[in-house]
Amino acid sequence: MNDLRLLLDGNAIAELLTRYLRAVDPGDVATRRASHPDGATEEHGGLCSGPAQGYVDTIEAALSHPADLLFGLLFGATFPPDVVDDGIRV
Repeated sequence: MNDLRLLLDGNAIAELLTRYLRAVDPGDVATRRASHPDGATEEHGGLCSGPAQGYVDTIEAALSHPADLLFGLLFGATFPPDVVDDGIRV
């Protein structure tokens, strides 16, 4: 992978994470759902492990206002080449 491709891919991942986290605070389930790429998975320490859309379904069904229990933070996101090549785990 060349350096430019690495920078572009890392930036795309950071933008995706930013969009996802911006949806968490206001409880915007629709934007959160749209933030997951096709085939994405979620793993949350035993709470949820599987398709990302299933995780969003769980949030939507269980909480009257998802922001009551959720918040997101993103600081200085950097993605080493092996993460960009092999997929990212957040």
